[in-house]
Formats: sequence, structure tokens, C-alpha cells
Amino acid sequence: MSKSSRVAQNYIPKVKLALKRNGFPSQRAFATEMGMCRNTIGNFVNGRPVQHNYFVEISDKLGLDWQAIAYIEESLPGETDIVPNTPPNPSEGNHQNSNIYTNVNILENLVEALKQATQASEAALYTAQRTLDAMENLIEQLKQGV
Repeated sequence: MSKSSRVAQNYIPKVKLALKRNGFPSQRAFATEMGMCRNTIGNFVNGRPVQHNYFVEISDKLGLDWQAIAYIEESLPGETDIVPNTPPNPSEGNHQNSNIYTNVNILENLVEALKQATQASEAALYTAQRTLDAMENLIEQLKQGV
């Protein structure tokens, strides 16, 4: 599942003020500085979802605590992101599913290795989290057959 985050409604004025306080006359100027699409910045500033790694990066650049300004959505009871771990049977002849399963396993092993590596170095945590987010997104796409 691709992780996205959004600014809580009550923090939107604070975000807009942070843009000005940091010397950005417009969202376009800020997007250029960040090397991001103007729509991504607009979504962030207006409380619409953006990829989590962008959310953290934008918050940091504006001097905002991303955890404090993030909208936290409550999960419904029984709602889960757990994917059944029954692999497709490669002998059943579905070569595409077999390749997807192999790719998912490789990515899941890399995710686990990154998680373990970041326990040793907090400096690597930010970069590793961005990589984890991208990899988890790819895993979800592979599972959906995209």
C-alpha cells in the first residue's frame, strides 16, 4: 500500500505562514526550490494527500514537525493491511504470478534488511524511510499485477 499523508485542517494556516516565513513568495517558487511538482506542493499546503516521503521532506524544509501537523486517520475495527502469505504455485503454469511472487519476496527481504540497518544508524533513517516507502509502493503494485 502506498503511504500518503496530509496536513490536518487546523494546521493549514500554519503551513501557509511557514511558506512566507521561509521566504517563498508562492507555492511555485517553493516547488522549484524543492525540485517537486507544483501540484505536490499545492496538495500539501491545502491538506490533500501527498506521498509520505514528500510530506516529511516538505515539512522539514518549512521547519515544521511532520508528526505534529499530520492528519491521523483512525482505522475501522477489523480493517487490516495484511496480505495473505500463501504464494501462488509456480507449477500451476502462471508464469507472471510466479515472477511477481519472486519480485515481491526480493523486495520484502530488502525492506526487512533496511529496517534492520536503520536501527544501527539514525543518520540513515531518513534516506532508508524514503527507500522503504518507494519499495512498499512497488510491492503493492506488483501484488496488484500493475
